[in-house]
Amino acid sequence: MQADGVDLCVPLGVAVSWPKKALWPISPRAAGLDQQKGKNKTICVTVTRTTTTTTTSAILINTGYFKAAPGLLKLGELIVGTVIIGLVATTLSRYHNYYSSGNEELFFFVTACACVIATGCLLISCLLSISTASIISKTIFLPLLLVPLTLMNLLSAVLLLFTVISRNHGHKVTEDMYSTRIQAAILGLINTVLYLASTILAYKSYRGG
Repeated sequence: MQADGVDLCVPLGVAVSWPKKALWPISPRAAGLDQQKGKNKTICVTVTRTTTTTTTSAILINTGYFKAAPGLLKLGELIVGTVIIGLVATTLSRYHNYYSSGNEELFFFVTACACVIATGCLLISCLLSISTASIISKTIFLPLLLVPLTLMNLLSAVLLLFTVISRNHGHKVTEDMYSTRIQAAILGLINTVLYLASTILAYKSYRGG
């Protein structure tokens, strides 16, 4: 709420209607309203104007973020990463006592979880804040974040794929378990491509911004 005052001067020659119940604490005579003829006097009053400003706290969803390549890539990374976590979690819970690829599979699982958490936070931030989506793309934060995520995806996927194929020759494992881990490793490679594309776009946006 904001109030400001404006001085208003009315010539005595102009008809002024004085209210029956005056709002001023002084009388017309005390205010200088001399109605005698031949005198050129004016009355000055202060008019106060009050402006009320209202604000809203509504949350707006930046759906236009999905129309650009960075938004689509982050959405794809989030979906693929979630599928990878589901596949690896299934093999860990069903075949852990029967056959396990050891640290390679655990490293792949932790990498997928880290990527999903980081990408999910970025995606939610850009959807809930238009300023975040426009400002963060012009900083060096995204390239510094996406480079290690890309390398971790590549290393963990290749390591898991090599381990599953090499150990399958010496172990009698079920076809379902073997195909599930192969699918997870291939999805990891696909996710690596998505993160690599995001890294290139983020670096170009940083250099151009």
